[in-house]
Amino acid sequence: MSTNKKKHDTIMHRNESILRCQEQIRTLRHQLQQHKRAWKQHYTTTALRRIGGDAWLDLSMKEQISKSNLLLLLQKENEALPYPLGGSHFWTQQLPSHLQSDKELWLARLKRPELGCLSEVCGITLPESLLHDRDVVIAAVRACPKFLLEWETLAVAESFWDDRRVFQALLEAQGRRDPYVRLFSVSLRSDAELMLEALRQGIRVFEVLPKALRNSKSFALQAAAILQTSSHKSYGLKSLKAFSPRLKADLEVVRAFCQADGTSLACASYAARRNLDIVRTACFQEPTAFVYCVKGRTRTKLNQHPSFWLEVLQRAQVLCECSLTVVNGKLVLDPRIALWDRLWENMPQNIRTNREIALLLLEKAPSSSRYRSLPLSVWSEPSFLLQVAKMGRLHSLPVADNMELGLMPYLHLDFCCQLVSHEYLCPHVVQAMMHQLPTAASQRRFWESWNPSQMEETLEFIWEQMPEDILNDKAIMMKFAKCDEAAEHLARIILWEPEDRDILEQLLRTYPEALEEVPNHIQELYPDLIAQCIADLPEDSYLLEGLHDVICEELWGHREVALAWIRKGGEDLFFLEDYFDDDEEIFLAVAEHNWEDFNVASESLLNDKKFLIQAVTKNEQIWTVLETEMKEDFDIALTAFAAHPNLPYYAADDDFSFLVAFARNVRDRLEIHDSFVELVLCSMDLPSSTNIFTTLNQGRHTTLQYKKSIAEYIGLPMGSYLVKLKKASEHLAIWGF
Repeated sequence: MSTNKKKHDTIMHRNESILRCQEQIRTLRHQLQQHKRAWKQHYTTTALRRIGGDAWLDLSMKEQISKSNLLLLLQKENEALPYPLGGSHFWTQQLPSHLQSDKELWLARLKRPELGCLSEVCGITLPESLLHDRDVVIAAVRACPKFLLEWETLAVAESFWDDRRVFQALLEAQGRRDPYVRLFSVSLRSDAELMLEALRQGIRVFEVLPKALRNSKSFALQAAAILQTSSHKSYGLKSLKAFSPRLKADLEVVRAFCQADGTSLACASYAARRNLDIVRTACFQEPTAFVYCVKGRTRTKLNQHPSFWLEVLQRAQVLCECSLTVVNGKLVLDPRIALWDRLWENMPQNIRTNREIALLLLEKAPSSSRYRSLPLSVWSEPSFLLQVAKMGRLHSLPVADNMELGLMPYLHLDFCCQLVSHEYLCPHVVQAMMHQLPTAASQRRFWESWNPSQMEETLEFIWEQMPEDILNDKAIMMKFAKCDEAAEHLARIILWEPEDRDILEQLLRTYPEALEEVPNHIQELYPDLIAQCIADLPEDSYLLEGLHDVICEELWGHREVALAWIRKGGEDLFFLEDYFDDDEEIFLAVAEHNWEDFNVASESLLNDKKFLIQAVTKNEQIWTVLETEMKEDFDIALTAFAAHPNLPYYAADDDFSFLVAFARNVRDRLEIHDSFVELVLCSMDLPSSTNIFTTLNQGRHTTLQYKKSIAEYIGLPMGSYLVKLKKASEHLAIWGF
């Protein structure tokens, strides 16, 4: 009986032990799964924070629609989102319904710069459940004011349009905000401080001002003061027009608006428009305001004084050259040009024919027809014409017509040499001049006088007129080669000769795209110049895409040319295998600038450990294209992982086995170093007041030097190698290894 009981107790004890073991196994498995999930989340979080969109694209669909992962990605405001997140399909079709109206996600999305105009570009609107959340609404208005137009059609509460915070969000928004001010309540638009702040932000509020502000003198004066200092010049005549007739007749208010924009005189009262002081103020700000001056004593008095016009025109800003502007998709005459034409018509003849005034008018407001009514006696003086040429305004005078008619008797070589020394001459004037004085083309002095900065049509014409001896004149060609405008044309017509190296060098330095005009036989003579030209090509040059067709095939075997193209980041390095597959310098440049082509190097280079360490020092991404044997070399891997904190992401295999083993190896070596420092170097029995390094560094054969020798002998990491180990350990720890 006792035997059976003992046997039973033994079995029961064994079963209990098995159950306890099974429970421990389940607990450990559960803990392991928890650790794996925590590590996986840490790895994913690190990848999204450091890599961004590329890491998100590598996630599973379940991980992609995770709220925490999406928030991490949206918070990287300085990096573009992956393509799927830029449109509406992902957010409305793939995202779970409970996340489509999630407040945190919407707030994060609305902070993204590329999602600022969702309602217009992507057709995305806020969910109705969030329309009552003021935090989301304010963020939406700040991101895209066009949401306001959409909400106007919805049954939003009246208090919404009376919310000062929503209006403040509109002020903080970017882009055009004028059309949305009218949507807010009258009580909000009656707030003078808000309207003035809107003006400071460049918003046109004059059309939507309530009656109380339209009749407020203090508000009008403050608004005018803002306009005087504002950089926004799009308010136009409507600024003063918006106010009541009482304020339009108030001389103080009118003067303030005329100081901001002289054309505001057009909206002033009849009495203000004939007030001498007001008209002068308006004209000093904008000369064309004179056309709004009422006929009478004021206009007559001002027109009698050339000094008034001289002062007005000297203060005026230079008008743009183009007389046409685009309105509603149509090309129309710039209204400012029309105002200058009206001003010209209102000037008396004695003012128009004043040479000083005529010169100022030509400088400030060029025109192709207005000044043709000037008498020949006014502008035909050589000194006058040379001043106009200096301004680049000869096209505003009928110079070419009078040259062709022979009405300019002083058209001699000296005058022509002075004329062509100015920039941007009208091609018609140049053609008429050379037609009337054909002997000028044969004079070297004439071509030496030319300013090479000319319009394209002018350059094309003078190249045709140049005799062959001038085209072969090195000094003159060098002068044109130094000018950006002329270099492009010069490259097409120059007579390429071997002795023209200096011209070629200057031409390529000034205009690198001239390379496509250089014949192959000249390229072969000067490969160093071609290499320098490639290096000088702008990053947006059209030649970079088709450079293989421009440079002769033989030059790709020249090291300088190949290096220049590689360092430029050029693609399609077809010449590497043919000419340089065993060239270390070439492939170090490839490692730095075109690392994806590194694997075309010769087998001897790809197996050269010393060379590969140099290569991964240039670019740690090289490690990802190496063969497995060289990847697993500790020294090569250490150099790469110490250089780039994000390399563990690109180096991860399916089970992370390499990274785990590599991290363990790095930590083991660091632990050996730390143990040596702690147990050997710092184990001397010295008084606490004694500096250990002073003690160790005494005598010919010091204890410190002896222990350093021991460290070197047993292979402890030291110096730069130790720095690499610590860096690699730090970078691996970021990713949880």
